[in-house]
Amino acid sequence: MATTAARWRWRLLVALAVVVGLLVAVLWWRGTTQPRPWTEPPSIDGAVVRLTYVGSECRSGVRADVDEDPARVTITIRETVRSRACSDVGVRHRLRVRLDEPLGDRRLVDGARASTTRQDTSSPLPEP
Repeated sequence: MATTAARWRWRLLVALAVVVGLLVAVLWWRGTTQPRPWTEPPSIDGAVVRLTYVGSECRSGVRADVDEDPARVTITIRETVRSRACSDVGVRHRLRVRLDEPLGDRRLVDGARASTTRQDTSSPLPEP
């Protein structure tokens, strides 16, 4: 009887270790995703916006979330990093974003800073 209870405890412990291991693997696989502010003024060509940002050397993915309305366009760069063993040195990355319609007179907003930027590329972005 004691042997059966010990086996069940052992099986439960192994099952718990497997579940914890799978949870850690899933969290690593998903990585951490953080918004990244633009580091240079955007380059705008009709419906194409080219952005520059400083991110990780170990990035595993990047996406741009775009929210367009008649008055403004908000673009938020989101970078995913899975590796935990990267240096703190930032790497300059470029990203090309296609809008549904040309920017025109709408304001362009960096979603990571939630600040309005100017459309002309000769003006630097405000410091965070």
